[in-house]
Amino acid sequence: MERQESLEEKDCMLQGTQKYQLQQTLQPDEQMWIDLGKLIREHRPDKNGNALPPDLTSGSYELRDLSNNGVGALFEGKITYDKTYGHAAYGCATCCGYNAAIGWYNPISVPVLDTAEDGVWGYNVCEGDYEDTSTSFYYNWNSGSPSIVTVDSYGTHTGQSVGSATSNTSGQLESTAHYPICPLKSFSPAVTAVVSQRTSGTVSSDDAALSAYQSVEGSANLGAIIGTGPVPGCFIGNEAIGTVTPSNYTGNVIMHRFILNDATYENYTQIAGVTNEDDTSSPSLRDDNPQSGGAAGKVYDLDAPGQSPQQVDTNTYRYRGNFYAYATLPDGTRISPYYTYYVRVSCRKTPSGFQFINDVSNDNKIAAGTTAITWNAQ
Repeated sequence: MERQESLEEKDCMLQGTQKYQLQQTLQPDEQMWIDLGKLIREHRPDKNGNALPPDLTSGSYELRDLSNNGVGALFEGKITYDKTYGHAAYGCATCCGYNAAIGWYNPISVPVLDTAEDGVWGYNVCEGDYEDTSTSFYYNWNSGSPSIVTVDSYGTHTGQSVGSATSNTSGQLESTAHYPICPLKSFSPAVTAVVSQRTSGTVSSDDAALSAYQSVEGSANLGAIIGTGPVPGCFIGNEAIGTVTPSNYTGNVIMHRFILNDATYENYTQIAGVTNEDDTSSPSLRDDNPQSGGAAGKVYDLDAPGQSPQQVDTNTYRYRGNFYAYATLPDGTRISPYYTYYVRVSCRKTPSGFQFINDVSNDNKIAAGTTAITWNAQ
């Protein structure tokens, strides 16, 4: 075996329960020979004091370049000069690279006019543990709100004023693959999101689902609206927002919505209701790209629950619903806490059109938290 200025370790796995480890520093062009038969016969201890059992008949081995996680400088060869009691099989090398990166802290607390250090852990697939890979992420740190916190090239955060802000970085680490391909792969520390909600004003201008919402509701307004689209009625328009960290993340993030429970009433009589039902919007009413339209780390979901009475009469049609929303990566991994909110609507269709009915206190509203789903919300 030949390598340059690094360490070599040989692991002999004994029936999957023990390890026999040899470690040696090799100079350029230097070789290391291992005679397993001799090690067994002479009961030579390894670096941890373990000896190979005299009745050992089989096992697996692993070679590690401790100085380089990538291609490395080791060349492996085998010579079997006595096959009376065994044989050796050829092995294939792989790269001991990284398959994930996470920040040291999320969130990080930074005192005003003081500093706090942050960095990045990389997950080494051969060690099965996280290692400090911060140096690979130097010079790429950014602050989303420099007036609140600044961050230097090395991840040192300095508080400037009271508030909350995001920071992010990115870097390249050797990924894991079969030798001789050990590609560099770009990583950003783990993606997270915080869900909030807009319930007044109009749909955000950088929300790519704006035009679809206008087509459905006949308006870009949020809050209590009389919808004039294909299904008219009394609705509560709302825009769920997933604020993604890091803000320069370019992969898709999907907003999901579930009905925790709800009930529909005709006057005081319940006529429908569901429990724990997936109510996620169709793609046309979502914006899954956190960079679309200059969003700079925001994804969106538009919805407008409510009532659409079919006939003109004197009945009041009511809706009471509890919802929760959250953000995921495309593979379904949830990256945000749950955001819980409720909607109350009472509506009547009159000869002159749809009207909100306010015979119940605090009706026709949307807010964080939950509501009783009785007709009078009590």
